Amino acid sequence: MLPVVAKFGGTYRVIAGNPSNVEGDWHPAYLVMLEFPSVEQAKAWYDSPEYEPLKRMRLASARGTGVLIEGLPAAG
Repeated sequence: MLPVVAKFGGTYRVIAGNPSNVEGDWHPAYLVMLEFPSVEQAKAWYDSPEYEPLKRMRLASARGTGVLIEGLPAAG
């Protein structure tokens, strides 16, 4: 998946198992966070023909929740 994500300007920011929930009701078993330069590029990646076979494989083998979050870069 790395080359397909990179083609659309994306990078993996978090790939982690066993997250520790400190508030709320969400209890994910595994978390993957990707960063794209824009929401438009994230949507282009998600809807791309290159990602389609990988998406089908992922959806057939795992349950999950996907969201797009538009945000500002963190202050450095």
